[in-house]
Amino acid sequence: MTPQEIIAALKKHEQWLANDPVGIRADFALVDLCGYDFSSSVLRSAKLVGAKFDTSDLSNANMREVDAFGASFMQADLTNSDFTGADLRGADFRGAKMQGTVLHNADLRRGTLLTSNGEAMTMRSADLSNAQMQGADCRGALLSGCNLSNTDMRGANLERINLRDANLTNAKLKGANLMGANLADADLRGADLDGADLSGANITHANFEGANTEGVVRTFEEVGQSASLRKILDLHRVWVKTKGKKGERCDLQNQELSDNDLSKAVLSAANLRGAHLMRVKLVGAKLMMADLAGAIMQGADLSRAILDGANLRGSDLVKANLTQASLKPVPLTAEKGELTGRYWAVNLSSADLAGATLRGADLTGANLTGASFAGADLQGADLSGANIESAMFNDANLDGATLPELIEEELG
Repeated sequence: MTPQEIIAALKKHEQWLANDPVGIRADFALVDLCGYDFSSSVLRSAKLVGAKFDTSDLSNANMREVDAFGASFMQADLTNSDFTGADLRGADFRGAKMQGTVLHNADLRRGTLLTSNGEAMTMRSADLSNAQMQGADCRGALLSGCNLSNTDMRGANLERINLRDANLTNAKLKGANLMGANLADADLRGADLDGADLSGANITHANFEGANTEGVVRTFEEVGQSASLRKILDLHRVWVKTKGKKGERCDLQNQELSDNDLSKAVLSAANLRGAHLMRVKLVGAKLMMADLAGAIMQGADLSRAILDGANLRGSDLVKANLTQASLKPVPLTAEKGELTGRYWAVNLSSADLAGATLRGADLTGANLTGASFAGADLQGADLSGANIESAMFNDANLDGATLPELIEEELG
């Protein structure tokens, strides 16, 4: 693209963001934009899948909620740019300048891209090795499995970040805020953690060999212990029953909860974003409007669970059991409780349900954009009204399932 074409596209995009009928959402997917000046540009919610921004100037840019799956930002200037809520799975940030960059609730894990010929291409987790991220805001970001070797994150806010199985060898984390972070199985050999705050962090099986841990703040409580977890659930149950007037909302973001039995638990509207829930039993649990975005739920048992209106975007539900689970839209009400006629649908966009069992599950009206149901058992499931754009159903069992018209036409 020429500079003139880029400027025109950015203008149209700003008009689109302002709901101007002449506006057009910016689509730079797979476009080579290396070396261009995007400083202070507004690219919020733009399509940037596979785009190349190597050596470009994106300082102070508004990149909130962009779809930059597999994009490349090598040696780019991202100083004070805002990537809040962005999809950055498989992105390449090697050598980028990221001082003050905001990655709040961004997703930088590995993911699967559906190519034009229908084949699934797995992208690695984001590569941030050698990046300059001093003072960056990465609260709640999903960086499990990412490469952050030799990255400078001095003074960064990494509160509740998910760095499970990440490569942090020789990383500079002096004075960083890692409160409540998930560092399980992370490699921190040779890292500098002088003065870092790891209060409440999960460091199960993390490797600190040769790391500088002088002055580290460490007050850790294992949330997976029955007494601690039971207290959290009890307070949340009261919070739900009293509609927030008493008790306390369950906040287990990025926490390690694998192998717990939470059957019939009341977790409606709970924050379980990025939580590690492998093999957890949630049989008959109430999870209406719960935030499970990016949660790792491989092999979890969610049979007969109520997940109406839940956010499961980008969650890992490989081989999970959702037999007869309810994933219906939730009717929205006004302040006085009267129905508005609007609904809040379940969000399963980009979720991985390969090999999962969804027999008799109710997925009416669900957002299944980009989700993978490869080899899943959907016998008797109800997908009527669901959004299945770019969803994958290869080798799935759809016998007796109620399907959106698009699938019916393809199968027919």
